[in-house]
Amino acid sequence: MFFELKINKPAPNFKLEGVLHNQVHTWLLSELKNCWLILCFYEGDFSQASEKTMLLLREYAVKLQEQPIQLLACSTDSVLSHQGWLKQLGQLNFPLLSDIHHTTAIDYGVFVEDTANCLFGTFLIDPKGILKFYQVSADPIHPKTLDIIWDVIQSKTIVI
Repeated sequence: MFFELKINKPAPNFKLEGVLHNQVHTWLLSELKNCWLILCFYEGDFSQASEKTMLLLREYAVKLQEQPIQLLACSTDSVLSHQGWLKQLGQLNFPLLSDIHHTTAIDYGVFVEDTANCLFGTFLIDPKGILKFYQVSADPIHPKTLDIIWDVIQSKTIVI
């Protein structure tokens, strides 16, 4: 089923298994609605472009540690593939989600049918599950994209 993305409308729901700290868990968008969510798609495990993206996200995750923000990375690779790749990359402070059935990648408009991989996509979802920003590209996620997301979150969040 194709889901049309619209800013200020509900983001497509998902239920995906993933790996965090060598543990397999299930993540559901509907259960992540009390915090900001940054969902980043990448082309696949073990690629040089994806490794570059993960290193950028690892650095960015440090900035988010004390914030009510959940960072998730997703590809069409299996949980087993993610676990193998993490042995090479080292542990991350955010989960790698597995969309082996491609439904979430299709819903978010990042699925590439010819290769069964994903484009690079960054999606910002507010605590109510509403899509606030997204960018999709054939190129790895750029640090300025993450800066824009940070600025959007800061403009919507009142710190007392």
